Amino acid sequence: NEWTSSQGGFNNIRMSLENIFVLAAATGRTLVLPPPQRIYLLSDKKRDFDEFFPIYSQKRIEVISMKELLTREMSPGGYLEADDEATRTNLIQTSDGCELMKTSNSSCFPIYQF
Repeated sequence: NEWTSSQGGFNNIRMSLENIFVLAAATGRTLVLPPPQRIYLLSDKKRDFDEFFPIYSQKRIEVISMKELLTREMSPGGYLEADDEATRTNLIQTSDGCELMKTSNSSCFPIYQF
């Protein structure tokens, strides 16, 4: 399950995260968190959700970052194949932090459209 955050306020994001945790636990899936992003009305800094919730320390479901998923699955023998090394490198760098705006230089859309 890949969870993408919304442009909503913090409480909406928290409720979405709770729902996707339940879904991942019920289906036995690994939860892939989105790249660090700015959270509406909270700060101008890109933040990972682990700064607010003990996501990685809980034991019920496996949780990995988008960067971990891309690094693992774009390696030889993985499930994802990039057309070339430049695309692979760009996607992994974008997973360090991005913005939900198509026109931004650090847009998340290359990851979500891959």
